[in-house]
Amino acid sequence: MDASKSGKFKTGLLFILLITGGISIILSLNASLYQQTIAKVTEVTIRSQETVLNEHQTAEKLTVQDINVLILNGKNKNKSYQFSHTYSASQITQQPIHSSDTLFVKLKNGNITFIDFKRDTSLLILMTLFAILLFFVMRERTFMTLLSLCINGTLFAGLLLIYKNSPANSLVPLFLIFIPISVGTSLLITGRWRQKTKLTILASIISTYVTFFIGWFVITLFRHQGLRYEEMELITRPPQTLFLASLLLGSLGGVMDIAMTLSAALYEIHALQPQLTMTELKKSGYAIGKDILGPMTNIMVFSYLSGAIPLIIIFLRNQMSFTYTFSIVLSLEMARALIGSIGIILTIPITIHLLLFIHQKWGLRHDC
Repeated sequence: MDASKSGKFKTGLLFILLITGGISIILSLNASLYQQTIAKVTEVTIRSQETVLNEHQTAEKLTVQDINVLILNGKNKNKSYQFSHTYSASQITQQPIHSSDTLFVKLKNGNITFIDFKRDTSLLILMTLFAILLFFVMRERTFMTLLSLCINGTLFAGLLLIYKNSPANSLVPLFLIFIPISVGTSLLITGRWRQKTKLTILASIISTYVTFFIGWFVITLFRHQGLRYEEMELITRPPQTLFLASLLLGSLGGVMDIAMTLSAALYEIHALQPQLTMTELKKSGYAIGKDILGPMTNIMVFSYLSGAIPLIIIFLRNQMSFTYTFSIVLSLEMARALIGSIGIILTIPITIHLLLFIHQKWGLRHDC
């Protein structure tokens, strides 16, 4: 690394540290930014512990804590209060409170009520760590990567706001419009307007649409049999529509990953060995696809199942059978994982044949 690049690297790193450090200090110390009442736990003592039988006649330990807190904002700032807090050993509905925790509370007529833990500081620390690690890996492209995340997040939030005031069945069409915008924004900002980027965008959009329509056709053909929408029972919109829309986003991540990996690898192979024929390039593509197919399929399955773990534990601890738990909790997750895995498989031949078509028509350009 020459002197100029080293200087830019140090300047960028210092900028990230200063920004994130300043935000951390603001969120940690300046509670006046929040409308909710915030309290700092100053002392925790255990009042009592007892073992009781729950509705399933299972012994469970209950702990009652006396919590002393100091109010950090509002008209009661710097005043101390005390309240009791009960949690069970399973921690299904409540968690223990520890000294130095920061809480959201409610004050009314001199009485204090615990609302929830204040967790945004921890999330900010994770975001800061993510930004720093990203900077070490991406260097000068860190800003563009973060910019694409912010733009996509804003677009997604805007889409949900539009859907809020739209007909109930309009979510899938909105997501069908959102997919190419999101893919194009992500890849163009991070990868620039290159032939390889255009190939990845086209392969990602085609693979996502094909995967979605396969999933939609099969689910509609069997009239959603085997899919349990009970976990969406509080939603006022049609759960089938929400589930179909989630298939689009669920398959997009894996599809983009495969398309980008394959296109980047094949362009690099062609750059190093331009004498390779189209048949040899095709064989190389399928060899790469076979190597990444297994891990990506497992990632797709585990990423969906991980979100269902809390509900699975709750159901099993409440004496529900595994068959019932699987049908209620995992039917939708498994459907998403299977359809996403189909998308990963389809992306391999779609990306390879698009690349071969471009190679035959215009040749592969290794533009910077």
